[in-house]
Amino acid sequence: MASTGDRGNAGKPEDGGELAPETARTSAEYVALLRRLKERSGLTYRQLEQRAAERGEVLARSTLADVLRRDALPRAEVVSALVRACGVPETAVPTWLAVRERLVVMGDAPREEERQGGAGRGSGDGP
Repeated sequence: MASTGDRGNAGKPEDGGELAPETARTSAEYVALLRRLKERSGLTYRQLEQRAAERGEVLARSTLADVLRRDALPRAEVVSALVRACGVPETAVPTWLAVRERLVVMGDAPREEERQGGAGRGSGDGP
C-alpha cells in the first residue's frame, strides 16, 4: 500500500528503510506507521519507555500500548517521544509532528486527548 511505503532512512537507519509519515492520509494510516516504526525498532514497550526516560521524556509503556492499539491520533508529546525512542533521526521528528497536525486540522478523527477528555491543542490556525 502506498500510504505506508518505505523510503530513505528515517525509520530504522541501519536497515536503509524509512516509514514516510507524510504519506498518511488518515489517522488510522498514521497510527499504522507508528506501529510499524515500533515493530521495526525491535524494542519492547519497556525498552521504549526506558529510552524515552533517558532523554527526559515520558512514554509510559501502558499508554504506548493503548495508543498503538487504537486508530486515534496520539498526543504530539507521545509521537515525538516514540519516534525518538525508536531511533528516528532528530531531523525527521518535525515531519512526524507536522503530519500529525495536518491530520488534526483535516479533522479526520478525534485526537487521543479528546477521546480521553483532556485538553488538546486547537486547530484554529486552519486555512
